[in-house]
Amino acid sequence: MRIYKLSQSWYTIDIAKSTKDPQILTDILRRGKNDGVSYYAAENPHCPPEILTEVLRRGNSNSVSYSAADNPNCPPEILTEVLRRGNNDAVSNFAARNPNCPPQAKIKWMRDTGKIGVPDPNNPNHIIEEIEQPKEDDDLKRLKELISKNNNWYKLSQSWYTEEVAKDTKDPQILTNILRRGNNDRVSWNAVYNLSCPPETLTEVLRREKNDLVSWYAAQNPNCPPEILTEVLRKGKSDGVSYLAIHNPNCPPQAKIRWMRDTGKIGVPDPNNPNHIIDKEEVKEDEDLKKLRELAR
Repeated sequence: MRIYKLSQSWYTIDIAKSTKDPQILTDILRRGKNDGVSYYAAENPHCPPEILTEVLRRGNSNSVSYSAADNPNCPPEILTEVLRRGNNDAVSNFAARNPNCPPQAKIKWMRDTGKIGVPDPNNPNHIIEEIEQPKEDDDLKRLKELISKNNNWYKLSQSWYTEEVAKDTKDPQILTNILRRGNNDRVSWNAVYNLSCPPETLTEVLRREKNDLVSWYAAQNPNCPPEILTEVLRKGKSDGVSYLAIHNPNCPPQAKIRWMRDTGKIGVPDPNNPNHIIDKEEVKEDEDLKKLRELAR
């Protein structure tokens, strides 16, 4: 087992998602990277509270911090600490939604950042029950009624967009409107992952050159054009966006091979068969992972 824990170069997204070993998750997150492996490690329900606290105390507003703040193992103390910063960012929003978040900390953050409502001093939970849950449902119901009456109004009123709308809509214009806000939030994640998201909008997202969850989902979407996937890989970066781009079925083999070579990944292409490296090396990667798991037993 020690070989497995020490060989951090072997850590993959699959390991970060499925392992139940807190030490492996701690090792991954102490690398301090903002990549797919770290994102899934921070999301893993077996991630220990101590390392989640370490991640959030770095003060970063990135996808790893989002996962840490959302993890149900996150201690109330660090969630309170995050909200005391008074930032109106994605990390704070995840912290406020975490079931471990103390009501008083959430209420203070809502007030400090100009969120709706003022708490009932005799019942600190009242604001959360009365404002966040039923009001959100009432607004969503009203939104659906307005959609049925006037679809153009719905398209123009971006303030009404919700996660449910972004996930379920089949209207490309609504998805484009959401993503052109440039936010890295749950509404945008659902929009960019939606199979009705148009190729032009996915291209716009990836040309922003950000290594965030919106870009990751854009690179993963099967509507993503080969041209923008090639453009992403030509930058020669070894990041989460590039990793997801090479796994997109629309990614041209030549672009993938060149990226593998430029970033020092395994293998050199067979000049007579440009697809050969991909088939061969993907099998090799699976064999390596199998060997690693055998060593870990």
